[in-house]
Amino acid sequence: MTLFFCLIVAGVIIRRRVSARISAFILENFVGDGKTPSPFASVVDSIAAVVAGQIAAHLKAVFLGLQSVEGKNERRAAAQAVISGNSVLGAIASAFPAVRRKLSGNPALAALAGLAADKFSGGKPPPAAGDLSKAKFDNF
Repeated sequence: MTLFFCLIVAGVIIRRRVSARISAFILENFVGDGKTPSPFASVVDSIAAVVAGQIAAHLKAVFLGLQSVEGKNERRAAAQAVISGNSVLGAIASAFPAVRRKLSGNPALAALAGLAADKFSGGKPPPAAGDLSKAKFDNF
């Protein structure tokens, strides 16, 4: 009986010590003192800040990507308008696909190339489509 009694006393003592250590751990790590947050709250706060930053960066990339696509489409349309308005530049662009891609990506370069093509064709802008009455063929 004394062995049984000793085991019960040892079990009670061990249980109290384990529960005291668990309580101390919980109080140290999960309960703040009122002025400063607990270490657990600090960790959760830092994790939330990192996750929020990643979400914001992702959303920014998505929206800027959409704006980038719209901007690229607008630049391509402006460059295509310049290329289609100039027959010499259109011929060069259709003969050289790399030139067409470069001009489509940069409308300012397409406008400069259009001016250079106008100078090359005699210094006069080409006549509008269907308006051949004003065309002068003195360069040929």
